[in-house]
Amino acid sequence: MKVGKISQALFLSIAMFCSYANTSANDSLLAENVADSYLRALTVGNIENALSFLDDSFLQERRTLLENPVYAQQLIDTYNGAFYEIIDSQFTISGNVLVNSKITLPNNDEVFVQFVMKPTSPDGFRIVSEN
Repeated sequence: MKVGKISQALFLSIAMFCSYANTSANDSLLAENVADSYLRALTVGNIENALSFLDDSFLQERRTLLENPVYAQQLIDTYNGAFYEIIDSQFTISGNVLVNSKITLPNNDEVFVQFVMKPTSPDGFRIVSEN
């Protein structure tokens, strides 16, 4: 009888862990997709699209800069022809996801950027900051 109860408890623990791991993997992938879309928008100079991936508070912080035509052109000039890759992602205690990326500029300089992603709904993330 005790073996049955232990087995049930073990089964439930494993099931809960697998469910968490699967959710975590899905959330991580969703956050990475947002970072990927943001970087793709930057590399083609689509500032309007890039803005759509920013959380409202971060958008307000960056809006003036990103909507400045001179800065927008500088972004286009800097990132045009750049390559990027998503390196990895990890969860924070607060529930955000850190997405690490590497951007290789046309002059072969490498820039490492970490995006802090905040869940906005059951199936979405927004960038709240970048380091």
